[in-house]
Amino acid sequence: MLNFNYKYCLSLIIILAALSSYIFCQTIENKSENISYHLIRIHFDSSYSYKDFLKSGFDLEGINFNKSSVELALNDYELNGIKLKKIKYEILIDDYEKYIENKLNSSKQNIPLICSEKNFKIGSMGGSYKIEEVYAVFDSMRNKYPDYMANPEVIGYTIEDRPIMAYCFSSKNGLNKKEVLITALHHAREGGGLTTVVYFLWNLLEGIDSGNPESLFLLNNRKIWVIPVVNPDGVAFNESRSPNGGGFWRKNRRKINDTTYGVDLNRNYGPQQFWEVGNSSSATDPRYDTYRGESPFSEPETQSVRDFCMKHDFKIACNYHTFGGQIIFPWGALSSETSDSIWFRSFTEDVTFNNKYNFGRGIQTVGYEVSGVSDDWMYLATSGKEKIFSITPEVGSVIDGFWPLPERYIPIAKDNLYMNYQLLWSAGTNLRHVKSEYDYDSLNKTGVLTVTVKNIGIDDMTSSSSLIIKSLDSNVKIESPEKDILPLMSTETQTERFNIPYPYNFRNGSEVAFTCSIIQDGIERIDTFKLQLYRYTTVNIYKGGSLGSGWKNNNWNTFEDKTIGRKILTDSPGGNYTDMNSNYLIYDKPISITGINATLEFNTHWSLESNYDVVYIEASSDLGKTWNNLRASRMKMGVGLNYSRQDSGKYGFDGYQPDYIRQECDLSQFLNKSIIFRFGILSDNALNFDGIFMDDIKIRFYEDLTGVNEGKAGTENDYLSIECYPSPVKIGEPVSVFINSDENNESENVKITLYNSIGEKIYSSEDNLILNNKSVEISTKNMTEGFYYLQIEGRTKVYNRKIIAIR
Repeated sequence: MLNFNYKYCLSLIIILAALSSYIFCQTIENKSENISYHLIRIHFDSSYSYKDFLKSGFDLEGINFNKSSVELALNDYELNGIKLKKIKYEILIDDYEKYIENKLNSSKQNIPLICSEKNFKIGSMGGSYKIEEVYAVFDSMRNKYPDYMANPEVIGYTIEDRPIMAYCFSSKNGLNKKEVLITALHHAREGGGLTTVVYFLWNLLEGIDSGNPESLFLLNNRKIWVIPVVNPDGVAFNESRSPNGGGFWRKNRRKINDTTYGVDLNRNYGPQQFWEVGNSSSATDPRYDTYRGESPFSEPETQSVRDFCMKHDFKIACNYHTFGGQIIFPWGALSSETSDSIWFRSFTEDVTFNNKYNFGRGIQTVGYEVSGVSDDWMYLATSGKEKIFSITPEVGSVIDGFWPLPERYIPIAKDNLYMNYQLLWSAGTNLRHVKSEYDYDSLNKTGVLTVTVKNIGIDDMTSSSSLIIKSLDSNVKIESPEKDILPLMSTETQTERFNIPYPYNFRNGSEVAFTCSIIQDGIERIDTFKLQLYRYTTVNIYKGGSLGSGWKNNNWNTFEDKTIGRKILTDSPGGNYTDMNSNYLIYDKPISITGINATLEFNTHWSLESNYDVVYIEASSDLGKTWNNLRASRMKMGVGLNYSRQDSGKYGFDGYQPDYIRQECDLSQFLNKSIIFRFGILSDNALNFDGIFMDDIKIRFYEDLTGVNEGKAGTENDYLSIECYPSPVKIGEPVSVFINSDENNESENVKITLYNSIGEKIYSSEDNLILNNKSVEISTKNMTEGFYYLQIEGRTKVYNRKIIAIR
């Protein structure tokens, strides 16, 4: 007990001394050089081109650009360099920090409305935290949950002698636990990253109060280390200049000379070959915001993170930044993939499904390689540490910028809550539901739900798990709803099949919600998804091979995809798409949308410039005079940036999706109309990528399976009972039409006619004598997939039935 008190007191003395030093240095080092930031527009010409700009060493994060001009914020020194080189520019906002501060102040009245969470509160610096608020928040966590937080550690000191603090979140059960590292504020103006982390930590800890099994499992089986502020000096400097928010300082506070300060900490990591790689993302001029320092790890802040990583056995790391709505992973400095690229793609594809963040390496997301970044050094195995699977979320949208409005902090944090939980799980094994699809088995006349799960953890599973599927519609039953999941290796998948008998009292084509429960390590985690049921027929628009009739392909063409062994459609078969492209693939053969529901579906993957280039899928019911935007689950809504080809409020594909996924677009707005389609890629004149690849394009039609009776004018009751079997019918098999008279007649003179979906006569019986309780068989061998309408004309009434033909 004495030993414990001694250690506790010693630890407390060290912390108090560190904080005292911090308070002291805050008062003596609060002076600053007179620096301003300006939002400018640079105009490119033959003397200074777009390519010259990319080599300039400016901070390219969040710039708004094309090959004619670029909008970005520059400090005084960077702007002066533009002037000296006689580059054409114009100032859009002279005092950019003041502009942002005024914008934040105008939104202050909303702050009480957004602070209604149980424990989480945004900061007073425009929503971000001031330095003392950061430490107060973490002290509050430790006071409320002392059994799940250790005393903080000082892992180093800054240039201005401020402590760099690290906090550990874990139970005290003594188990050997996987270690996870989360950092924020490498860059002083990116406070939205820290508020996202704090929101998650409160959510995790509050789960203890409610007995949440997931929170308890993670705190019992993980050590979660958080370095909330890697760059305390930079944050304090912004606070001193813009206490209400809007400070634009990025670097640390190393004094280079009397007028120049700071090193970009996220350009200061090693190794040497990554730090000095020749690309446009870092500067050798200390006056620039991306100045990388004199050598790798020249700064005490990056040294502290390095030494802390070498002291621990971190499995996964997450280094929070803002902004852009993307997750970046290694390599940043190299153009090549890592040996674990499949894991990085698997993890980020899962965690971005709902927030629609772009994901990939630097070259795949922001369009350029990045040198000296934390992720590369952490992932690289060295003699002092094993590799750490490290990612960088750039949270917040391009509209949010570095200083979101106060009311945006909680939505940004919620967008990344799921990712943070998966980060902790994935330090070990992490079984997730990654895909669910529905098909109709016409041979066995049953619905089939296929569910795919994947281990997105970095470890291989050593024991089996359980998968349970339930319908939230009481009429929809699932046969054998529980399956065993075998021990899966990291990134390995398992697909299970669930039969769904035809539901009682069910409207065909309705959307049904299901729950997917995965029981792993004794913890049940539940996802919800929706699918359209039940019987359908399909019309294929494209499925491999060459383009048939009805297509206008412009610059689109087929491409042999060796990964799936057939030809697919792509916008740019020869490589990347070109500048200022409006390239449409049009299917102008009208298709009648009949039934009670219909869906366009296709398989696709793509690589597009995020936020600027886009693929739209559209339908027209007036032969192309007007076009309606269709929406799929992986599309995101455009925000209408300057220079962007994405229209505000319109849904399309952008960013990076490396693997084929099935996408669906609802066509219910076009019921009882004939429509044509177009698939368009629109590009600006900036970055160019590989474009989009599409396959297996088809329409699913859902018919009313109850049938329709329509009589001629008159008051007589129905006197014929008519059944058509089977429907759907497999092409090549006959359709049997049973006709019974309710008037006890032994025979009845009727006329039977069969029409296709566009009204063409396919079959006619003329006047046949049909004996009661007998049937007529109609051949389907010359039919194609689709809907057919059977008309039975009796003495006084006409009866109609629908038949679905499938392959």
